[in-house]
Amino acid sequence: MKEAIVIETMFPEVPFEERFAKIREAGYRYTELWNLNGKDPYAVRRLADENGIEIIGLSGDISGRPGDPGMADATRHDDYIALVKECMGLAKILGARYLHMHSNGFDEAGRALTYPGLSAEQKRAAMVKNLKTLAPMLEKEDLVCVMEPCNSIIDSPGYFLDHTQQGADIIREVGSPHVRLIYDVYHAQVMEGNLINTIKSILDVLEYVHFSDCPGRHEPGTGEINFKSIVRTLKEVGFDGPLAYEVYPLTTSEQAVRAIKQLYE
Repeated sequence: MKEAIVIETMFPEVPFEERFAKIREAGYRYTELWNLNGKDPYAVRRLADENGIEIIGLSGDISGRPGDPGMADATRHDDYIALVKECMGLAKILGARYLHMHSNGFDEAGRALTYPGLSAEQKRAAMVKNLKTLAPMLEKEDLVCVMEPCNSIIDSPGYFLDHTQQGADIIREVGSPHVRLIYDVYHAQVMEGNLINTIKSILDVLEYVHFSDCPGRHEPGTGEINFKSIVRTLKEVGFDGPLAYEVYPLTTSEQAVRAIKQLYE
């Protein structure tokens, strides 16, 4: 597994530009970005390179601008494809292979846009259409989009893709090795529980994993998830993809890093 630190959530006590060094000092070689929020991608790539850090992923459909089109919005197919192509270009500059994809766009306050005029069937069909359009582009650039089911109870009310099997079924229908699933144990615990059995049921589409505890999205050991058992399961099934710690430290970043490292002792 490639263990990565999500740079937006960890080391909040220092500016963004100093977090690459913090990640390296903590013993990690990989990071994930949510989005650049107007930052110069070439400058961010230099910061990563100077600190011996590889950026493995970033959002593939969130630019940081309000009102971005969402994958499930059947009325904005062309706009959505254009946004993802823009993010693909940023990924190539940053050296990232993975694009994190979402069913919904978000407003300026980070709330999911809900598309009330569309049925569930129309939203699902739009997602399949968008992904089938993107698959050959992703293959050409050797990029992988990882669709992320998110909880619709706490963090993103109205988010359409809120269950793991829902995402897995869409990916199987698209049928491309460049369209895969990200399994976020926090979101899955909020919506479903049954984490280990679910992991074993989605191995054909699983590409990427997010760790943070529930409730709170803090470091392992602060909530109800048995992360040691999940790590053991991932090893047993031979998962070798990225495992990113999307952790908001409950106390300090140093304590959060210690909690993460204890999972492997």
